[in-house]
Amino acid sequence: KMDEKGSDGDGMYHHYLTLWMFAINRLSIATNELEWNNMAVELARTIHPKFFLLGTGGKKKLVWKISMDMKTVLVPSEGHLDAATGFVVFRLLQERAGEEVLGKEIEEYRELMMGDGKLTASTDMLDLGMALWICHFFAGEEEWATELGKKCLANSSKFCLIFATTMC
Repeated sequence: KMDEKGSDGDGMYHHYLTLWMFAINRLSIATNELEWNNMAVELARTIHPKFFLLGTGGKKKLVWKISMDMKTVLVPSEGHLDAATGFVVFRLLQERAGEEVLGKEIEEYRELMMGDGKLTASTDMLDLGMALWICHFFAGEEEWATELGKKCLANSSKFCLIFATTMC
């Protein structure tokens, strides 16, 4: 991409980086080499303070996109599932590490994702899929994951009915 301006331009997107961390974590599990997970933890520690900023009133805020040099916020809004995805992926990294290596960061994600209106089931198919994916890690164990998963399944079944009737 030639320009970093706008929501579709070049830059570092929070949701892409968390998915890279997840992939590196899975590589660590598949190869049984903890060093891969250590690299993902290091990436997590590096990017976290660049995406978590102080908002109005000194309240922490998560931004969606920053510049490639990580010095400039390019999209100051928060992605719908960014806090929840960060919470899940950072917990998986910490679980693999076998010790508390991301406790502060996980708690910051938890605080944001549990805010009013944060864990809602979208009507966007991509968002629904992502929400179902993050929920499956803790469904049946944690209420937020179980409830969000149920709501997402209900919304996705509506789309399936609409799709089926329009295709016939």
